[in-house]
Amino acid sequence: MRYMRSRRETRYRPVLALVNAHGHPYQELTSANIKRIAAAAMAEATRQGFRLEEFCIGGRLTASRISSILESRGIQGLILLPLPADCPDLTLNWPSFAAVSTCYSAYATGLNLVTTNRQHYLESALHQLRALGYRRIGFAIDHDTDKRSHHQTLAHFLWDQTNRPQEERVQALAVSEIDLTALKEWLSAEQPDAVISTRNHVYTLLRSLRLAVPEKIGFASLAASAKDIPSLTGIDERPEAVGVSAVDMLVAQLQRGEFGLPRARRLVLVEGGWINGRTVRKISKRAP
Repeated sequence: MRYMRSRRETRYRPVLALVNAHGHPYQELTSANIKRIAAAAMAEATRQGFRLEEFCIGGRLTASRISSILESRGIQGLILLPLPADCPDLTLNWPSFAAVSTCYSAYATGLNLVTTNRQHYLESALHQLRALGYRRIGFAIDHDTDKRSHHQTLAHFLWDQTNRPQEERVQALAVSEIDLTALKEWLSAEQPDAVISTRNHVYTLLRSLRLAVPEKIGFASLAASAKDIPSLTGIDERPEAVGVSAVDMLVAQLQRGEFGLPRARRLVLVEGGWINGRTVRKISKRAP
């Protein structure tokens, strides 16, 4: 009987919830980052003896309805995927759950958080470009991305500029939407020799302006790991590590019986890596 019970126990996997507020299954989303966070979390949950089941908020399935479904099924642990730009405040019954967020887009909820270290990945990009000889390094970001990063990326760039010689300082391009007109005007005014951006379409816009990359201007992406444009130089955000760490944090919360919003929020920041692509070049032997 002990043997038979043990076999039944190994087949049962407690369910955790992967909450997706985009209205479509994560496999159908355009964001490579979200897809990789979700897939890694699914695999890690299985490895740790759980089953991570996706719940999509959208249409009639409101956040409050999803909350009721989770409670009725006895699902107590949930991982919240990065939220869409137009997502309203979530109204889940947080005291019933142990929950972890995977993006600053849900910072207002007050949940524990696992995400990419955005200060570090900008610092890393600046260091790598300066090691190649770039000196007038510009930064382009749209308002939505700035808000979703809790202003950390732009804030660190602005701080960095105060520590550079006057001839190396470049005013950031921070606009509602980085389009051809805004980029062209900014390039003309600031004359950067390299551009860092969170948006990969900036590379395409540079090419549309007939600026040879990297011969005329360098480009480093803070989302190069998305690989939506081949051979970009820049940052690997390591979304798989975010997904794995989110499961680790959630399981620990469940084991300790930590439900509801934490009194002292914990943040786990995953450092990104550098991807050597073909959109920058060595232009000087000077030390950074």
